[in-house]
Amino acid sequence: MSINISPNDDREYKFFKLENEMRVIVISDKEATKCSACMQVEAGSALNPKEYQGLAHFLEHMLFMGTEKYPEEESYSKHCADSGGYDNAYTGLEQTNYHFEVSTEGFEKALDMFAQFFICPLFSKDAVDREMNAVDSENQKNLQSDMWRFFQILLSESNEESVLNCFPTGNLKTLKKDGVVEALHAFHKKWYSSNIMNLTVYSSKSIEEMETLVTELFSGVENKNVTVPSFAEPAGYPKEFLGKLYKIKPVMDEHQLKFLWFYPKCYNKDHYDRVFNLLSHVIGHEGENSLLSYLIEDDLATSCYAYCDHEISSFTYMCLNLTLTDKGFENYERVIEIVTKMCQVLASEGPIDHVFEECSKNGDLKWKFLDKSSPINTTVSMADRMHLFTDENIQDILQTRYTFANFNKEEYQNILNGLLPDNMNVYLSSKKVDTIVDTPYNVEEWYGTEFVKEKFSEDLLQRLKNPTADPLENSKLSNPIENTLFPKSLDLCEESKDSTELTVQNVSDENIDIWYKKSEKFKTPKINAFNLLYTNDCGFQTSLQGAVFSTIWLKVIQDYFREFLYMADMASLECQTSESEGSIRIDFRGYSDPMQEFVEKFFDKLKSFDARKNKQTFDSKKEELLKQWANFALVQPYSQVFGLARSVMFLGQFPPKEKLEHLKDFTFEKFCSLSEEFLTNARSVWFFNGDLTKDQAVSTAQKATETLAFKTIPKDLLVFTRPLMMDENSETNIVIDAENKDETNSAILSIYQDETRFDTVEEEFAHHMIHSVVFQILDNPSFDYLRTKEQLGYIAYARSLIYREMIGGGFIIQSAVKNPEYLIKKSNDFLEMYKEKLASLSDEDFETAVKAVIMDKKEVDHSLLKESIRLFTRVEKHSYDFDYKEKQIEYLEKMMDKSNEEFYTESKKKVVDHFNHLFYGPEGSGPRVAHIELIASQHKEDNTTQYEANKEAYKRAKRRVVDITEISRFKNSSVVYPDKLLNRFSNYSTE
Repeated sequence: MSINISPNDDREYKFFKLENEMRVIVISDKEATKCSACMQVEAGSALNPKEYQGLAHFLEHMLFMGTEKYPEEESYSKHCADSGGYDNAYTGLEQTNYHFEVSTEGFEKALDMFAQFFICPLFSKDAVDREMNAVDSENQKNLQSDMWRFFQILLSESNEESVLNCFPTGNLKTLKKDGVVEALHAFHKKWYSSNIMNLTVYSSKSIEEMETLVTELFSGVENKNVTVPSFAEPAGYPKEFLGKLYKIKPVMDEHQLKFLWFYPKCYNKDHYDRVFNLLSHVIGHEGENSLLSYLIEDDLATSCYAYCDHEISSFTYMCLNLTLTDKGFENYERVIEIVTKMCQVLASEGPIDHVFEECSKNGDLKWKFLDKSSPINTTVSMADRMHLFTDENIQDILQTRYTFANFNKEEYQNILNGLLPDNMNVYLSSKKVDTIVDTPYNVEEWYGTEFVKEKFSEDLLQRLKNPTADPLENSKLSNPIENTLFPKSLDLCEESKDSTELTVQNVSDENIDIWYKKSEKFKTPKINAFNLLYTNDCGFQTSLQGAVFSTIWLKVIQDYFREFLYMADMASLECQTSESEGSIRIDFRGYSDPMQEFVEKFFDKLKSFDARKNKQTFDSKKEELLKQWANFALVQPYSQVFGLARSVMFLGQFPPKEKLEHLKDFTFEKFCSLSEEFLTNARSVWFFNGDLTKDQAVSTAQKATETLAFKTIPKDLLVFTRPLMMDENSETNIVIDAENKDETNSAILSIYQDETRFDTVEEEFAHHMIHSVVFQILDNPSFDYLRTKEQLGYIAYARSLIYREMIGGGFIIQSAVKNPEYLIKKSNDFLEMYKEKLASLSDEDFETAVKAVIMDKKEVDHSLLKESIRLFTRVEKHSYDFDYKEKQIEYLEKMMDKSNEEFYTESKKKVVDHFNHLFYGPEGSGPRVAHIELIASQHKEDNTTQYEANKEAYKRAKRRVVDITEISRFKNSSVVYPDKLLNRFSNYSTE
């Protein structure tokens, strides 16, 4: 059976069933350079035996640890990495999903190895004992995550008789038991049946070739004629479990208010998703008359989002999540009343024709001009939804994600009518819940979250039956207003008669840098436009005050534009503002027809921004930022060391703690005075790609610049952030104690720097290619050694780290079982082991690594956006070699061409030399390395002992040890890398 496809999709699809009743969709893409497959098994954590919580998730891990046909552990993952790809999996309550993406050359073997997961896994006792530690480490990683903690409360507080009442992740307590190997075998044997499996396969092969290949490889999966339980009874949240208010103690310092409305009927069908998507839009919209605008105007909330979910297919819930201000927390019952009033308004107004028509129109446009997604995104999204369709209607699997055909307004009204207090639970999460709790806390079993559960008070219930929300000056509660931003014309520009328009051109004038490309490949009436506004105003990216000001300015600006940009987004016109390297970056994406008008409106509105009229927004965003920067010390340790690396390794970047202290005394008056100065001196850079003419691109850029009316800064006077260079032959240690005393994980980020100087651009380019091959070689082995063999933690790998002019790399490891200095020692042990291995690097290993890098570089641009981002990156780096990708592939292919024996041998030697130079210094003189360590309190004593041992080892190797206690003093005394980016920007000439 064929699949209904978008008019813009040139791929072929076919659905068929194997004799063992496995359901399969194959996708043929003639231009694909990557291939993918995904298997969705209709068996997940809901089927865990009560005595082995987490078993389905543990089984997911174990399938990667060898099969009878391919017994070597990690051989599948190694093959995927060697083939320029990757693999992954996840376990849900009702499904488990396995997927991979590789090059065309490695596809057939990868698919064969993949098929063996479902035919003959090994479950060796040794691997079981080790991998359950990885499951435990994954669980430890999430213990301080409020998202995971809330999800587990949702499960643990459900009906004990329901399968929803479970612990999906598992840990050593639930899995390290006698009989677990037998339990794994039994679960796989019982539930991994071909008749409840959905397979998607994507490659450049023909449909017929793929059907033959799939039949050959997957027919061996046994059909056990399994019928998956419906899970309808007993219900997870029957009526007596509703009408409750939960008060929860979070890890992060923020006020969250969640509303969950439960629908016992199974709405887990594809067309019902669109009904709930429409409801998510109307209750969570951010335009005029929205709930969010009302709450913001009354200083009760700062953000919201709404979505529906089906944790178990026997029921659906609708979720509204609000981030409250301090005032909102103090008046949380009033917020509940306002939300209830909004629900009443929506139910009374019912389905609004223009809202439905606009959502339908937007969906039709997305479908008509659908962007091609990557192979792995395609296979995963399709496999994830196949169970929603019968064999008879599977042809609609793609189209129904977007279009609103057969939309049931009566069903929508019924769902609106279900937005009632007795059909919902409310979850209030705040560090301040102690002030409103007068009973002992419950403690959730698996995450240790403290919470109190109450019935809605009689007083609150009475108010919710007749809620009030008095009209405010600028806000009322209603459905979204009509949207006027949809395109009126979808005609494409005339095809270009000038072939140069199809390549990137510089069409700049003396005040604006403009790069333009007319893209005809994708045949869509869309434009991507990227604007960089470089400025030195207000100490932007050079001073602590500038860093604080620019962050809060962006937050205020984003709120100032919120209603306008939300309506644009609903018409598929997107605009995102962010801070980039030395600039404010503004991205525009959308349909060609309204794009010029949209950009003009944006800059007119930006020019009209008056900071003094935004005091309430400033106060709200300051409060939000104070919490955000304070909460940085509570995020996952590996995220903390990554975040600190940027503030430690760059001039003009500052640690969150320093910004937090400065923000405390940052006044509204100071904000206003700096806002008046900001962007009065600037330099604008534009990149356009898509369905527009050169004149349209130039006109758009010039009008925007004229509107802002800033004084143009000469390029050579701009100041960019720059990376610091570590001292040669030094082990620089930046050590931070974990502020969260409940955090069980420590983490390290070790950054090794390469200080190699280059005489020519060609030499630097070649060095980058050698560098990429080195880290391709290290990728899978570092993961295998540090995580699988040494069992250090769930997050453990080596990665290339290139920041601006700095070429480097290193290790990121997070561990609940070992201290940071031990993690450093083990990463050093890995380097020693690989140093020996690379000393005799075989031709086969060298060529495998180079080929993997080539295959990764060869990935095609699937969409206009992907092409635009790739080309814009060269503008942003001020390296205007838009054929960079082709040059990379050409050089890498030359590296492994044995017919040029001298270059081949030299390239292979350079790979080994670069490894030694980076990790051991020139001629073994010692590396330039910084270790950023975050120490959990439980590891502090062991870390001190291990530090002394490591220090002795460094002394024997004649390396200097530098302990940094004051980051600012360290940065002020450090050498910076030459500013090549600014030099390229200043000196570029089109001549």
